[in-house]
Parts: sequence; C-alpha cells; structure tokens
Amino acid sequence: VCHDLFYMEDRQYFSPKKRVLWRGIRFLTRHRYRFAHAVIAVSQSTATQLHKFIPGIDPHKIHVVHNGVDLGNPDDIASAPLPSDLEAERYILYVGNNRSHKNLEILISAFSKARDRIDGLKLVMAGRIEEKYEDPRAYFHKYGLADTEAVHLGAVSNELLKTLYDNSAFVVIPSLYEGFGLPAIEAGRSG
Repeated sequence: VCHDLFYMEDRQYFSPKKRVLWRGIRFLTRHRYRFAHAVIAVSQSTATQLHKFIPGIDPHKIHVVHNGVDLGNPDDIASAPLPSDLEAERYILYVGNNRSHKNLEILISAFSKARDRIDGLKLVMAGRIEEKYEDPRAYFHKYGLADTEAVHLGAVSNELLKTLYDNSAFVVIPSLYEGFGLPAIEAGRSG
C-alpha cells in the first residue's frame, strides 16, 4: 500500500545529515514498488506519483483503492463534550500532524494577519506533534497569538474529534501536499 511519495520529490524534509538516508530510502522505495506483484495507491495522485518516481513500474499492477472513513450515521457516533474554552461555531479547525509539508507556519501567519477581520474566531489545532518538526505552538508566539486566540490540543480521541468537526465554523487544510487528505473526508461527513 502506497499512501504518498512526497519524500521522493523533495529532500528538504531531510536534514543535511539525513540526506544520505534520503538517497537510500529513494533506492529502497523504487526497488520495493518496482518488484512488487501489486501496488495499492490510495488516490489517483499517488498512482501518478508512482509512475513519476518509479521508472519501469508496470502500470497494470497499480490499483487505486481510496481511503475512507466510517460513513455510518454520524448521529450514531458518540461525541465528547466541547472543551470549556471553546464555543460552538466560534473556531477554525485544523486536524493533522506538524510535518513541514502541512504548511502550518503559513496557516498561523495568515490567521494572525486576518484575526481582526474574522470577528473573534479562534484557531484550534488537533493532532499529534512530532518532535522532529517545528512545534506549531512556537508559531503562536512568533506571530503574537494569545492563548485565547489559538490552541493546540494535541492528539485527541475519536469522540472529541467528532465534536470538534461538528462544532467548528469551518475546517482548514493548508497542506502543500497530501496523498489523500483524510481530514477533508472527515469534515464532509460532519457536515
């Protein structure tokens, strides 16, 4: 299963010390997919990347099988109470990790510039913070956002995630690249 190949295109995601590792990963990735009996790509975009980055791969062995979410009745999914410092319909939601291609500094910078025009909306971020990437909370301070204007909740339960989607004013997906973009599907399910 291939979710994405963003790391194949741009070595900027690797520190100078790890660029040797990057070359090795590229070699192993090409070898793994070229000689696999079949490859499942989670999107047409990922299938296109496989053709681009894996010279000689047989296009007949690439099968696009989209990711998905449980599309059962959203009313049947348990939800958690909204955190006390959040008000329904009064926040913008970002769901995802803090990897550099997620473009969080641009999101936070844009939010800081627009906050006077967005009538008191808060920026709420949810998702695992990976230590090897910049902590988005550092950007809150860099762009002068107070705790009352922006918050990062870290990893949250599925119940709280449902509540956050259901009560947000809207969801933002500022990524420069996504292999599939699961938060868009999850947000759509919540309406």
